[in-house]
Amino acid sequence: MRIASVFALLILAFGPAHASGFDRDGNPLFGDGTIRDPSDPVAPHPGVMIFDNQADFLAAAGSVTTEDFEDEPLVGDCSSGAQTFLSFDHFDATATPAALKVLGVDCGNGNHNTTPGGFKYLSADTDLGGVSAFVTLSFNTFLHAFGLYLIDIEAGGGSVELTINGVPYLVPGGPNGGESYFGIVSPVSFTDIEIAIVSGSDSHYSLDDIAYGAGPVAVEADSWGKVKAIYR
Repeated sequence: MRIASVFALLILAFGPAHASGFDRDGNPLFGDGTIRDPSDPVAPHPGVMIFDNQADFLAAAGSVTTEDFEDEPLVGDCSSGAQTFLSFDHFDATATPAALKVLGVDCGNGNHNTTPGGFKYLSADTDLGGVSAFVTLSFNTFLHAFGLYLIDIEAGGGSVELTINGVPYLVPGGPNGGESYFGIVSPVSFTDIEIAIVSGSDSHYSLDDIAYGAGPVAVEADSWGKVKAIYR
């Protein structure tokens, strides 16, 4: 576990950042989280920002904690030992079917660590060909910022969908062993992130460098007025 304090302006209050993402149909999002396709029935809350790279996410997220799994005990190996539940410092992970592992070596199928100088990472490996795991990360505090690396989400095996506050965000698959980044900064707090492979199957994918924090959050004028009234 490592703590990274990143100082940034309240970007949510000053317009969109250099950000991108996709909705459940693969339509690109604007930097503020607005879906380009007006026919999509599910839209992010106004002010949500989606990021596809770690640097931009960290610049917008403020102070975050990063779980890199380097101090976690190993669980399973590249071919066996999957669990349905694992608990970490500030969140629990559950999987259906059993798939959770903390691995410390690169698996020959493309799954690997993303922490510079590190070895360990969290895997969702069902050990069942053509069967993907549905993973939920449940935090013990309210978040406004969340980001992570998604590893070995293969284009031939589908894409990964992350659902936060009931809104699905699609991250397209890539090459074998590829790395994708997803980050969100939201004015609406959340505690759970649901992760699922869609439009295909991928029996083994991984997560690493999971960053999370409580801010920054822009305060709407009406809300700020209510806060000031309390202290008058």
